[in-house]
Amino acid sequence: NDKSVKGFNIGDKVSHCMNVGAYSERMLINANKLKVEVKDTDSNIEKLVDIGFVGRPSNVNIELIMSHVKKGEIPVIAPLGKDSENNYYNINADTAAGFIAGQIKASKLLLLTDIAGILDKNNKLISTLSLNDAKEIAEADFISGGMKPKILTCIEAMNKGVKKATILD
Repeated sequence: NDKSVKGFNIGDKVSHCMNVGAYSERMLINANKLKVEVKDTDSNIEKLVDIGFVGRPSNVNIELIMSHVKKGEIPVIAPLGKDSENNYYNINADTAAGFIAGQIKASKLLLLTDIAGILDKNNKLISTLSLNDAKEIAEADFISGGMKPKILTCIEAMNKGVKKATILD
């Protein structure tokens, strides 16, 4: 599925059926269905768009994750979640990673991308941002595509105790 709204991929039931069997239910992240507010480019009317079976994490079993870390294992966590009614949701992988990093108060969050990084309004690479600078530009029109959710994830993680966040290509 290659459709997205404001940088978030749209989820459908088919992808869920394929993904749900590929992970352990012990690693579930609880989620709520996500609706994204967008402006119609022709009329500037704001509306909520239901982007399907895509969720935001609200809870994660940190003890389970840390038990693997303490054994020297690297947990590989599929960014899928289940709500209280047993509906499965895709969760943006960066969002899931940022949520987990915030919950464990990680020293650093590293998000990978396939583009150069955050570009300013003149399309020049921004190599460093303070948390306040990131908050100021997060909703700017020149921040587009998948970079917006990455910046917002870094902000949320740092607000929850992560010391440093890096977006790297």
